[in-house]
Amino acid sequence: CIPDGSAAPGWRANRGDGSDPGGHGGCDSLDRRGKGSLAVLPPNAAASRAGDQLSLHVTDIPRPIRTRYAPSPTGDPHIGNIRSALFSWAYARANGGQFLLRIEDTDRNRLVETSVDAIMESLRWLGIDWDEGPDVGGPHAPYFQSQRLPLYRKAAETLIDLGRAYRCFCTAERLDQMRAAQAAAKRPPGYDGLCRGLPREESESRAGREPFVIRFAMRREGQTVLRDIIRGDVVFENSLQDDFVMLKSDGYPTYHLALIVDDTEMEISHCIRGDE
Repeated sequence: CIPDGSAAPGWRANRGDGSDPGGHGGCDSLDRRGKGSLAVLPPNAAASRAGDQLSLHVTDIPRPIRTRYAPSPTGDPHIGNIRSALFSWAYARANGGQFLLRIEDTDRNRLVETSVDAIMESLRWLGIDWDEGPDVGGPHAPYFQSQRLPLYRKAAETLIDLGRAYRCFCTAERLDQMRAAQAAAKRPPGYDGLCRGLPREESESRAGREPFVIRFAMRREGQTVLRDIIRGDVVFENSLQDDFVMLKSDGYPTYHLALIVDDTEMEISHCIRGDE
């Protein structure tokens, strides 16, 4: 989601399911094996392109340190959540920075009404305070993702205009048939790009009468290289990545879109999370 040459504050790829560089859910937890790592980029990170290769690199422009804890209110906090919160808070406090609390409540099917109170109470019990958040406000309010839907819609539409995303009108039945055919042919799963080549006029016309999702148009050639402060260069072959869904038909974003929009808009410099 980062235009060529633009600033990329705190942008770091984390593979959640092994199929894409954007991460997938559970961003503030340890993996199922109980392992984890502190993985951050310095706040003076930026994106650049050389041919077919997109890279993140360090610039000479310092940025204030801003970290965040962004749990999903789908149940009580667990040790992985708290570990991420503790490291994020400690890093900000040790460096004269700011620590934010953001609630990523876009998974409406798994929402637990009492979870937000439990999240805040667990932090207070540990003595972890926050400079911005749902209860204290701040310059980047609101801090519930469910209240920030216009921002995600705008970002998705901007990417469509730039040719980096497209509307997908495929029905659930059609997608099920596609996956079944891929499994039968022993091919890796992934969207086949049927709607990627729709003419703009047809896409806009159908959007007025058919439900659709918005998918990110992954580059099909070259590599994406992310320079991680711990792992060094992490390389992804673009041809192996899927055109993932960014915005669902109900208007709610997926993790892939909401995370980038919010971390950019909230000027987050360092993303500290479990290793999944």
